[in-house]
Amino acid sequence: MFEEAIKRIQITPKHRQAIITALKSAHQEESKFNETEIERLTKRAETIRGRLSKIYIDKLDGLISQEFWEEKHNEWTMEHAKTLQLIEAHSAANANYMAEGSELVELLENLYSRYIQLNADEKGEVVKIIFSNFLIDGSNIGYEYKKPFDIFAKGLSCSLNWSLVNEFRTFLLTHIAA
Repeated sequence: MFEEAIKRIQITPKHRQAIITALKSAHQEESKFNETEIERLTKRAETIRGRLSKIYIDKLDGLISQEFWEEKHNEWTMEHAKTLQLIEAHSAANANYMAEGSELVELLENLYSRYIQLNADEKGEVVKIIFSNFLIDGSNIGYEYKKPFDIFAKGLSCSLNWSLVNEFRTFLLTHIAA
């Protein structure tokens, strides 16, 4: 039963090209977003560094108390570290995005042929990854496809349409880039 359901998860050359187009479009949007965020966060980090420098000079000049300096120094040092972590996260997101999308396309192209070569335990793991909400009714087993597999099982039963591509693009933006 699962073999037939997995067999439905395929992409045609036309689907593949549409997915690649969606990947490129989503990647451009994601890259633009990450670049904007990196720029904004870099400015924020510079502002914080400036504050830390100024507050240190104010401490040396005796314009502020030791307690005030320690409080603000600790607060701004932590904020600066968090800002640098966010910059790093946005930089890493750009690096991994296309590789993960390409791996997903390759998996979808070869899913059934890989599945039938697996042993029973491995097939069970694949079934857990692809399906959810199992329901056993006598000798019948019901299930639902998990995303993005539902998109491609549904996609082959109709002609290629941009709503399918946009649904996949949305999946990429919310799951792969995250």
